Amino acid sequence: MPQRAKAASTEVDAYIFIKRKLDELGWNTRNPERNDEGQVWTQNQCLSNPHLKAHLGLDRPENIVKVTEQHLWVIEAKRSHGQIGQALDEARGYAAKLNHGCRHRVSIISGVAGNEDDGYIVTSQLIVDGDWQNVQINGIDTTGLLSESECLKLIESGDPNLEDPPINEALFIKTAERINKTLHTGAVNTHERAKVVSALLLAMLTGSGPRIEERDTSLLVQDINNRAALVLRRQGKQSFDDHIRLLLPAAEDNHVKLRRALVETLQDLRGLNIHSAMKSGADWLGTFYEVFLKYARWAQNLGIVFTPRHITRFAARAIGIGPHDIVYDPTCGTGGFLVAAFEEVKRSCGPNQIEDFKRHSVFGLEQDDGIAALAIVNMIFRGDGKNNIEQANCFAQHVVSARGSNGVRTAKFTKAAPATAASAPVTRVLMNPPFSLDRDKEYHFVNHALAQMVEGGRLFCILPYSVMAKSGQAKIWRENLLKEHTLLSVVTLPIDIFYPVSAPPVGVFIKQGVAHDHDKPVLWVRAETDGHLKSKGKRLPSPLTTDHLEDCLPIVRAFLDNPDITIASRPRFIVAAQINANDDLMELVPEAYLEQEPLAHHDVRYGIENVLKDATAFLVRKRSYIEALLADMHQDMLRRSTTPTLPVAFHTDGWIERRLDEIFELQRGDFHSLKNLAGGPVATVSRTETHNGVVGYFERPDRSTLHPIGLVTVSTVTGDAFVQMEQFQATDNVVILMPRHPMRRTTAYLVAAMINSQKWRYSYGRQPYIGKLSALTIALPWHGETLDEDAIESAVKSQPYWQFIETNIKSDESP
Repeated sequence: MPQRAKAASTEVDAYIFIKRKLDELGWNTRNPERNDEGQVWTQNQCLSNPHLKAHLGLDRPENIVKVTEQHLWVIEAKRSHGQIGQALDEARGYAAKLNHGCRHRVSIISGVAGNEDDGYIVTSQLIVDGDWQNVQINGIDTTGLLSESECLKLIESGDPNLEDPPINEALFIKTAERINKTLHTGAVNTHERAKVVSALLLAMLTGSGPRIEERDTSLLVQDINNRAALVLRRQGKQSFDDHIRLLLPAAEDNHVKLRRALVETLQDLRGLNIHSAMKSGADWLGTFYEVFLKYARWAQNLGIVFTPRHITRFAARAIGIGPHDIVYDPTCGTGGFLVAAFEEVKRSCGPNQIEDFKRHSVFGLEQDDGIAALAIVNMIFRGDGKNNIEQANCFAQHVVSARGSNGVRTAKFTKAAPATAASAPVTRVLMNPPFSLDRDKEYHFVNHALAQMVEGGRLFCILPYSVMAKSGQAKIWRENLLKEHTLLSVVTLPIDIFYPVSAPPVGVFIKQGVAHDHDKPVLWVRAETDGHLKSKGKRLPSPLTTDHLEDCLPIVRAFLDNPDITIASRPRFIVAAQINANDDLMELVPEAYLEQEPLAHHDVRYGIENVLKDATAFLVRKRSYIEALLADMHQDMLRRSTTPTLPVAFHTDGWIERRLDEIFELQRGDFHSLKNLAGGPVATVSRTETHNGVVGYFERPDRSTLHPIGLVTVSTVTGDAFVQMEQFQATDNVVILMPRHPMRRTTAYLVAAMINSQKWRYSYGRQPYIGKLSALTIALPWHGETLDEDAIESAVKSQPYWQFIETNIKSDESP
């Protein structure tokens, strides 16, 4: 009786497990007999279909999945791992019965064996010329259930091996999040979680993998450690054994928790077909590490950020890597850039070249020993266990030329720097150094890497935006860089690629050893979006956003190969332009060089309207008007916005661009801190992007200027421009535009709108201080040297909100 209860319990467990996994893979698990879109019959539902019942009789597999109206997939489950063969035998029997009919065809079967205590193993097979063969992905037997697209491809091709099928990144990240929670419940701290995953992955490479049925946690951990050590020893990487080795919790009460966590983690890894995925072109081990880092304060303190896979892939393809290149990453982390380089060579080379490349041409250093171990694991799964990745501080190691055992050109690590430039072997560098370390600035890593390179070699590095835009030591470094090397291209990367870490980044391409020719152009690119969106705390691929990196990739690659080619400029996106010799700030960022797109008629109209709306909201709030009034005005604005028009005489064609400092004298505010100011009568404009820039009402400190109504102010933090609705004073993180000649107040609204249209040029790394704003060009309607203020006034006064503003400020007051 207890045995039967256990069996029943196990069957229920299997039902739950299979349904959960099919749900995750995107199958519609509803009963096809009751739902037109349903795809999964359970054991008790199979016989409700007359065609299935006619051939199965009273036999009932665990599940039958409707892949198409004709093609079915049979799943049979058993209670222990040792019964996987029996599960497959029975599934083949069910398939044979169903295949005797003419309505359905079973081409795929799966056996599921296990229970909640021990986890589940899964084997799938495809029938090929009457013979059932194991389904593989990238030459590795699958260990999880199959997605609909995988089943369809198997049926269509008749080939049991799927080569590089699309991988569900969202599912990987979701699983990594679940594993992180599982290990947290198992009392595994954040710094150790990636080690657990790595040890399990290595252990899975030995025979049938770890003896997960072992109930004694200490014996299970010992088994995992022994298997992982065996793999490392075979690959000549036994020195990393201690960095992979799992430790038992000090408290025995946590042993059971750890075993449960190991079982569940192993189950999730199998469900992802992790071995097959890690042989593909992406750094999926890095995906897990990225999730674990989100919860690790130690990683944030060290400035460690994970480089997303699509960024490493972009860099490797853009920089151009061939089988004879020697690739180096002095801060390799989990090896993402090196994986991308390896995959780039695989795209165009034969087996012998690939073997030589991975053995002799891939070099990486990582200071954190635990992270270095992950990089080793990453490369082992690509058949490159005997790689040249070491744990070391890159500043204490140098890469020098060497010869391999078969005479192949290679390199090696030494304590001494290359004796001559000729002995520097590296032709390609891909790197993302730790951000914001007090001692070792990011550009120190660039200098060190360049010193390991042959003349003419190419380097790609991700740097904080500020390194390429700020003054001080960063500016001095930029100046020195151009004296010795060539800046080829700078790409502004999406601001949230390291989400949730906030670090605005740029990707920089440099040619080693050739002083920059200032007569030659640099390729400036602004990749505002990368085909990913934030969703529930994660960044995931989305068809709703453009992938600017993919768009610019062929252009960047072609330009790096030949900077003399003609590049078609695209406003706000891409331009080839010489470095501005007159730029005292030496800003080497795209936002300083890209063109502003000509604004269409409706863009100008909406820009003016938004400035007026900010002013109106300020007046309404200041005068404590009832909310109903604002609601009525908003509805009126919506009604009038349905036909975005400006006066017929107001055209944007033929407008002339002028620098702001030609039209205005730019001044900073008079004081910095508000801390010691008492409340008072004076509106005070500061860095805020709300309430028309007014942060509050304070007394006037000594030497504070009281500015008149109607002036344009710009926040040097956000770049927002406002027209002030009353006399005001300003802090020193505000720029005030003082007209050089008398100007109507209505013109100020258009000026503010045109400044706001170029807020894309500014960020935390490039703030709109006076120097930058002075050089900003805006388009306005001119008659020779005279602004067409009649047309501007007519346009502004035709917009929503104007009547309210005119009623509530003194019309006879001028700037």
